[in-house]
Amino acid sequence: MENMEETSKKSNTGIIVVVVVLLLLGVGYMVFGKKTMNPSTSSQTQVQPVVSSVPVSTGTTGVESTATEMMVTATEFAFAPSTLTLTVGQPVTVKFTNAGKMQHDFVIDEIPGAKTAIVKSGESTSVTFTPTTAGTFKFYCSVGNHRAQGMEGTVTVQ
Repeated sequence: MENMEETSKKSNTGIIVVVVVLLLLGVGYMVFGKKTMNPSTSSQTQVQPVVSSVPVSTGTTGVESTATEMMVTATEFAFAPSTLTLTVGQPVTVKFTNAGKMQHDFVIDEIPGAKTAIVKSGESTSVTFTPTTAGTFKFYCSVGNHRAQGMEGTVTVQ
């Protein structure tokens, strides 16, 4: 009878060990298996900017002109859309949303005033500016080394 009890205990111990190992593998996959895809190797979907018009005051004259409104979303090391087309002299409001897990911002060095505040995950901000020079420029995230990791896009001003 003792041999049966010992065999039963060994069998139960083996089952418990297998269950614990499977649980650990499952938890490990959930924690480490869902890594952020590298945008340079993943298939990217082209997202068209959402464009609308909003009134913008042009200074002390009180005259308003219509600004083009564009939605730009940031995630880990990518923008959507990654290309924007603007018009010289046409005010633009970029509504910037951080859908990533880290802090991000939106910057175009060549266009005065085209810089948002740094926003936390899940937050949004906006910036209004007027491109004054035609050309093709880069927009990027200035936080840490995000730009070096590929977090930039192209803006064409016509």
